[in-house]
Amino acid sequence: DEGSSVGSLVGTLSATGKDAGETLTYSLVSNGQSSSQHNSSFTVSGTQILTAAAIDYETTSTLNLKIQVSDGTSTYQEAFTVYVNDVNDNASTDLAVSTSTFAESVTSGTAVASITTTDPDSSAVNSFTYSLISGNGTNDADNSSFTISGPSLVTSGTFNYETKSSLKVYLQVNDGVASYAKALTLTVSDVNETPTDISLTSTRVVENVTVGTQVGTLSTTDPDSGNTFTYSLVSSNDARDDDNGSFTVSGTSLVTSGTIDYETKSSMNIYVNVNDGVNDYPKAFTISVSDTLEPITDVGF
Repeated sequence: DEGSSVGSLVGTLSATGKDAGETLTYSLVSNGQSSSQHNSSFTVSGTQILTAAAIDYETTSTLNLKIQVSDGTSTYQEAFTVYVNDVNDNASTDLAVSTSTFAESVTSGTAVASITTTDPDSSAVNSFTYSLISGNGTNDADNSSFTISGPSLVTSGTFNYETKSSLKVYLQVNDGVASYAKALTLTVSDVNETPTDISLTSTRVVENVTVGTQVGTLSTTDPDSGNTFTYSLVSSNDARDDDNGSFTVSGTSLVTSGTIDYETKSSMNIYVNVNDGVNDYPKAFTISVSDTLEPITDVGF
């Protein structure tokens, strides 16, 4: 195993062809070739090969040494390869997420990133466990907005770019022996959300106004900023659009496009849609018609 203390037993030597009564002596020999390049990491004591230096799997996973046996008259040499077992003896050195940006529209329970770890030890001896831990009060400010599921960072709430576009979490990995923690900053990306309301500055028009008279100005309530709004009169497939034909939209203005007569109709129904470049939001309005004193046009008896 790597990390074994100096003097640890690697193996016991034996020789073939020993004559009766012979005393065999074992030693490390160097031939200047790769087969003996790690002799200095070992020593021979009697028939035992012992470690003579620190053994590190991450530095080299195989060690080459050459052993000689002598019976006092003749010698025999043979090369050996010692395989080093990897041991979980190093803490992780870094962790990362597959992406640090996700859309504000993600729902709770969505896996937004996978977590990976940099560790000097091989994956064969490591088993990584991830968790969100307390930090300094700033670098863990948004831990509660997430949970960990295996190697995934999962949302545990909803997000609003307009309220908060940058989130702080403090993430820890444990490799079975040691832990490593890192502060991460996650970015919430903006999504063009649907408008939530349309307003009209006036919903009253006086009868008999000329065609092209402005009734009121339209405006929109929208979670996003910087949107461009396009207004139109649209079909509602019911009575809410009965009087669309008497009006038109010019920019943000609702304008008359036909005769308005109180005696014919004292309230008129229109259906207005706003488009923010991606999403539509329609709303019904009732326009009240104001009566005016009209001139007498005929007298009869």
